[in-house]
Amino acid sequence: MADVIPKLKIFISSPGDVREQRDIAEQVLTDLLNTRTYRDSVSFQIIRWDKPQLGTRMRARRAPQDAINDGVPRPRSCDLVVVMLWSRLGSPCVVDKTPYKSGTHFELIDALAGDSDVTELLIYRRKQAPDFPQDESGDPQREQLRALNAFLKSDDVVDPISGQRLTLIEHQTAEDFRLQFREDAEEWLLDWMERWRTGKVTQRPNEPSKDSSDGGIRDIQPEIWHGSPFPGLRAFEPKDAPIFFGRGAETDTLILKVRDSRFVAVFAESGSGKSSLVGAGLIPRLASGALPHSEDWLIVPFKPGLAHDPLEDRPTQDPFEALYFVLIKAIPSIKPSGFRLETDREAFCAGMRTSTKPVLYCIDDALRDQPDHAEILLWIDQFEEVFTQSMPDTVAPFIEMLDTLSRQPRTRVVVTLRSDFYERCGQEKKLGALLNQGMFTLTTPSTRALREMIEKPAERALLNFADGLSDTIVEDVGREPGGLALMAYLLDELYQRGKMAQAVTLNDYTALGGVSGAIATRAEEVFLKLPGKPDDNQRLLEQVFRRLVEVEPNGAAVRRRAFLTDFTPDESVLVSAFAAARLLTTGNDLSKAAVVDVAHEALLREWPRLKRWIEASQEDFILLRQMRNAAHEWQTKKDREPDKNFDYLRWPQERLVLVYEMMERLQPKLNDVERDFIEPEQARLLREIEKNDTNHERRRDIGDRLAVIGDTRVGVGVKDGLPDILWLPVDGSDKPTIIKTDKNVIGPVMIPPFFAAKYLITYLQFDAFLKAPDGFENEAWWAGMPKDYIRQSVKQQRTKTANSPRDSVSWYQAVAFTRWLNHRSQGLTQTLPSGLILRVGENAEIRLPTEWEWQWMAQGGNERREYPWGAWQEGYANTSEAGLNRTTAVGMYPHGAAQAGAEDAAGNLWEWCLSDYEKPGTIDGYGNRQSKVRRGGSFDYDRSLAAASYRSGDNPNSGYDLIGFRVVLSAPIASLASGSLISESE
Repeated sequence: MADVIPKLKIFISSPGDVREQRDIAEQVLTDLLNTRTYRDSVSFQIIRWDKPQLGTRMRARRAPQDAINDGVPRPRSCDLVVVMLWSRLGSPCVVDKTPYKSGTHFELIDALAGDSDVTELLIYRRKQAPDFPQDESGDPQREQLRALNAFLKSDDVVDPISGQRLTLIEHQTAEDFRLQFREDAEEWLLDWMERWRTGKVTQRPNEPSKDSSDGGIRDIQPEIWHGSPFPGLRAFEPKDAPIFFGRGAETDTLILKVRDSRFVAVFAESGSGKSSLVGAGLIPRLASGALPHSEDWLIVPFKPGLAHDPLEDRPTQDPFEALYFVLIKAIPSIKPSGFRLETDREAFCAGMRTSTKPVLYCIDDALRDQPDHAEILLWIDQFEEVFTQSMPDTVAPFIEMLDTLSRQPRTRVVVTLRSDFYERCGQEKKLGALLNQGMFTLTTPSTRALREMIEKPAERALLNFADGLSDTIVEDVGREPGGLALMAYLLDELYQRGKMAQAVTLNDYTALGGVSGAIATRAEEVFLKLPGKPDDNQRLLEQVFRRLVEVEPNGAAVRRRAFLTDFTPDESVLVSAFAAARLLTTGNDLSKAAVVDVAHEALLREWPRLKRWIEASQEDFILLRQMRNAAHEWQTKKDREPDKNFDYLRWPQERLVLVYEMMERLQPKLNDVERDFIEPEQARLLREIEKNDTNHERRRDIGDRLAVIGDTRVGVGVKDGLPDILWLPVDGSDKPTIIKTDKNVIGPVMIPPFFAAKYLITYLQFDAFLKAPDGFENEAWWAGMPKDYIRQSVKQQRTKTANSPRDSVSWYQAVAFTRWLNHRSQGLTQTLPSGLILRVGENAEIRLPTEWEWQWMAQGGNERREYPWGAWQEGYANTSEAGLNRTTAVGMYPHGAAQAGAEDAAGNLWEWCLSDYEKPGTIDGYGNRQSKVRRGGSFDYDRSLAAASYRSGDNPNSGYDLIGFRVVLSAPIASLASGSLISESE
């Protein structure tokens, strides 16, 4: 007898409203066969008198007489009869010419007619309120409930032998029934096997099996799960329902939430299994009819973050684009033709930003050919991606869509999101109201549930855990934050180690570092086996995770998906290695484009090597996300109102400097909008001064702002301790020429080509002279000057900004500056357009311009312009007409530049020239104390004095705040003929 495996007959009798419990009963019996205790010791044969009815998926009662006529075993001939009741008794029927209240009534009576020592009878009653109207007295469902209640009070439920009323085992939910039936079935089975072992019962004759769809007999076989029964760090999916254990009670509660609310948000900490609860708990239960007609619902799973647009083969952060492709994939009946696919996509996405009509049209189309009771359930997994990965301008319309869908009679929405985003959700008024309507908080699983999660899937895979090991794991999980995710990865790793022997040992557990160490241990093993040097691999690790991690303002690290094509070949080696270890996933999204994702945030928390880097980079990640959001907001407003200037939304340079530093460390991949957004503020400001309609006040402010944030223009600052001069070539005269001023003429004079500084010497540049050890204090630069003016007292700058022209400089000080700069620039070469090379110390020197050089430069040579740009134009120079009453930074009027490019040759400050005022041919009068020429006008004089031909003079010791200077690189003074020029008064 010990070698014989008995086959027990189990009759399942139930009305049509407990379809889910029937499936649970069979699942429990299958689970029993999967355990080591019963796997090779017993088998089951199930008898069910039900079959599909044409036109509906709900099973109706098969006529008992038909079953008897077909030779299907009767309840009295079975070892166990299970009766499950809820809200209906069934329709009256006649069996062997005897009337019965229903088929269930007959099956119960027939079971009671059997031998009570052989046939065990279990009767279950679900007490949970049924899901149908309770206030309509004429409703058929209510009439059925009344009939059932009356039946249960009648003598039909009295044991004919003992005369005692039959015991009804009551339960509330489907999970309650599963637990109770498991306990009852195992107790019955243990008792039966003991009696069979002692010969008190014998096996009944086996019946030929029939397919269950015929309502006949079916042998139950152990369901062997091939592959790992533990998904590791990935979430359970609907296909994983057979190995999803430990969350039955939570699934029951969630089903009721979905029944009572058309919007449900599943909140839980990262790693608590919220996605698995919906994917492998709720969705399969709905498919089995957990709610009325839910087996006919259309389920649309969706993630709102990064997706791939298959039409343009590009990534998208528009959740509406992702939703569009999800809808046409999940509901093929609404997919447009290839010709309309792109235009429909564009219309859908554009429409969703201002209205919810596009998605409602899709829903109407999807349900048009479905039964009237069919609904659409939109499951939005990782809802936090709406805030972390979607474009900011889509948040409000996306929430508006959810609000609309939650009020439709045939749509429901279930979202899963991390509990640390609750406060962020509350900031959106409509979303906050939705959360109040249907919030479900997933709590930590109980010890019993954790044990189920370990042992039940293992039984399905024929994997045996060492005695006491599951208790050890459960105890360790209870001590760890986010322990469920850690356990999930650990179990998958244990399976990989023990699958060949179908056994897991304590040594395996210890080697992996237990619950808390499994992820870190595995990640470090993978890292250390990477080819290349450790430092190079660390750099690759950081480069990869820069694309896969974001840090929230609260410091929480979250996953961010990226496309495999974003990674270099070297980085892809690391990605592949970590994907093989199931620490990264490289699954395909909607368009077959390979998407890389962190398998679970637990990796970011538990692997010390990665955790340290994330903590060190936390502020950088937060700044990157803020920048991306700001860039998108800026671009969105520009697109909506292209005629308006939204530069006020762009970040100032002080903040951009932090962005540039962050980019140097993170090296993120930016899109075009983001690159434009972080354009240096200097570039934006300089582009603004190029516009002729920029007013004087704005030019003044731009110059001041450049001084604050750092004026990056060449020729304005200091380089390696020396003034950084931008030299502009000035064409010479091809023959002796007369220079006509407003008061006299100079010449004829031959003007060789030379170079002029684009800008006047700035405050910062002159300061370099003052501070240089060999600068202002060096007596060599004051040679030949009157002793009382050597190192003349330096006056304070009126406008103390680094890029303003240095004012309050005497002629003597300007000459000393040029001598110092000339000395420090020995060997400097500049090549003229003609090819002639000017080299300081040989054929050229740096000095103040002669009066004729200055005017030749300012008037455009032979063009003899009235002003450097031509005829007078308002807004081209900082003269008294501008009304500023101060200098601006150099070069704030680029449209007012001279032909050679020299700026501020009109207005801003007077410019010293070498020439004596009375005798302009004298250009070496360092000690003659004669008045020196100044040119160009200033901010305090009107436009007439700013003309290119206007000349004025001042004492060389004068250093008041209207005078500055510019330098030239030209022929040495010694080579010019002194005193040979013709000078005539008007």
